[in-house]
Amino acid sequence: MKRRKPASSERDEGSLGGRANAGTEAVVNRNDRRRRRTRTMILEAADRMFHRMGVDNASVSHITEEADVAYGSFYNHFKSLDDVVSALAEASLQRVAERTGMILEKAERVELLPCVGARVIMRTLWQDPAIRWLLGRPYVLVAEFKKAAVPFMVSAEQGAVKSGRLKPAGGHKAWLTMYPWMLIAELNALVETGDLLAHEERFARVSLRFLGIDDALAPDLIKRSRTLVMESGMLEPERSHSATRRKS
Repeated sequence: MKRRKPASSERDEGSLGGRANAGTEAVVNRNDRRRRRTRTMILEAADRMFHRMGVDNASVSHITEEADVAYGSFYNHFKSLDDVVSALAEASLQRVAERTGMILEKAERVELLPCVGARVIMRTLWQDPAIRWLLGRPYVLVAEFKKAAVPFMVSAEQGAVKSGRLKPAGGHKAWLTMYPWMLIAELNALVETGDLLAHEERFARVSLRFLGIDDALAPDLIKRSRTLVMESGMLEPERSHSATRRKS
């Protein structure tokens, strides 16, 4: 039985309907791209302003002027400056995870993970005014850490935990819970001394011990992690003059 060919009017209607749907989708996609672009511009402007004048001194007006967007556009994307700070903190933590993963591809053993992680996270977060501001709001910082960094930690560590190469005290879940609080404590201590190199190495030693790695292995692991991180292109922090004076 032959199928009836659609009448020209039917074909025209179908063609018009398809073009209408395609046009609607194009408008939606264009609007989505515009929204994402505006959100990115606001975040980048906020980051510049926070570096320039600090979180507490920056206002929505400062940020929208820097971003060259309308004042009302800010509230189409964020409820408050606190939301911007949280978004920037999450982005920093995601960069930490990405860079740590990249460096670990060249690592010879899984025991280097806590040392590389300690160096990357301390160097990255110490430079971030949003993170430093959130040190005074630790529960918010921990919540952002859980969203952005814990999935990477689970993926990177769970195989070694199952095989027994990493033996976190209290189990893996306890380690994942404790880690952001240990990090906050180390960052707060760094605020007092300014000796980034000393604190990242101390944080690495604490992490190694918490993960059940023999203290005898720590010096070589910490030394090797320093080389790996330097080869990745991260700037080497200078040891503070106060730390040098304490040694002498």
